[in-house]
Formats: sequence, structure tokens, C-alpha cells
Amino acid sequence: MRAQVIPRRYAEAFFHAIVRRDLDRHLEDFRSFLSLWQATPDLRSFLLNPAILTDRKFHLLETSFSGPGPCLAADFLHLLVRRNRLNYLDEIAEHLEALVRRHRNILGVRVQAAVPLRPEEEDALRKKLRTWHNGPIELKVEVKPELQGGLLIFMENKIIDTTVRHRFARLAEAMHGLALGGTEAGRGFAPGA
Repeated sequence: MRAQVIPRRYAEAFFHAIVRRDLDRHLEDFRSFLSLWQATPDLRSFLLNPAILTDRKFHLLETSFSGPGPCLAADFLHLLVRRNRLNYLDEIAEHLEALVRRHRNILGVRVQAAVPLRPEEEDALRKKLRTWHNGPIELKVEVKPELQGGLLIFMENKIIDTTVRHRFARLAEAMHGLALGGTEAGRGFAPGA
């Protein structure tokens, strides 16, 4: 539980700071650094290494950002380094994106499918999702062959599981229930016995 509380609180604090100023600019700065962070293992190792002096880490962060005016993303990353919370950066980013979507009334939907969805299937899914949400929909599709078929849909606080794997599991539970019921009937509990 605590592992999710820390990133959520930092994301909320950063979001409230940037939404009062220039959300788009500061969010873009943060996203640019996050892309670099995710694509460069050496950068992650350097910034997460406790043996490297904080001043050297600050210097690296300052050179990562350029532009006029204060950079709230750089200030936020300095705070994470100073408080030894940079290891939560990916989780903070997830919470931050959820806050931005909520602020902009965008429904974020992640879909897992056994095979890539055809454009007409994506359109049909978007149409169905629009019946639940009046606003833009951000759809991200991931291919997971182990699902065997169907879709696993994650949106906000809901999970919709229409996968073949899930259906087989429900069928197995039902058959198991029937088997247990059949065993009791075979023990002489039949009416009139």
C-alpha cells in the first residue's frame, strides 16, 4: 500500500504546481526527461547510484533542461534526488498522466488483446467506450498472445475481462461447482430417501 502512496503524493504535488502555471510546457519538459530516463539505462544508473554526490546529479539534471524561465520539471527532479525518491519516477509518471487525463476529461483506456486489433475493431471499441464517457478517449493497445482471444480492458478504476482465458476459468469453476453438487446428491440426500 505504502509503495503506491508515495508516488501518488509526489505526482499530485507536481501536478498542482504545474497546473497553476503552464501545464503544457512543464508537462512536456517532464515527459521529455522521462523518455530520456526510460531509454538510457546509464542515466538511470548514474542518478540512482547512492555513491555519486548529489551536486553531480543536480548538474546533470540542469544540463538536461534548457529554455527561458523557471523549469518546474527540473525543480521537481531535484526534489526527488534530494529526498531519495527518484526510484519512484516511473510510478509518479503514471499517476501524473492519470491526473492530466482527468483534468482534461480524457478517458485513458489500456487494452490487451491476443492479436493486434484491426482499425475497424478499434473504431468499434471507441464507439462502445463513448457510451460510457462523454469526451476524448486515449486508447493504448498491447498484444498479449497468452490471452488466447478476447480483450482485457483497463480504464480508470474498472477492469473488463472478455478473454478466452477468463471464460475458461469461469467454465472450470462452474463445472467444479456441478461436480461438488453431484457428489452430495450421490450420498443419499435425494428427496424421499
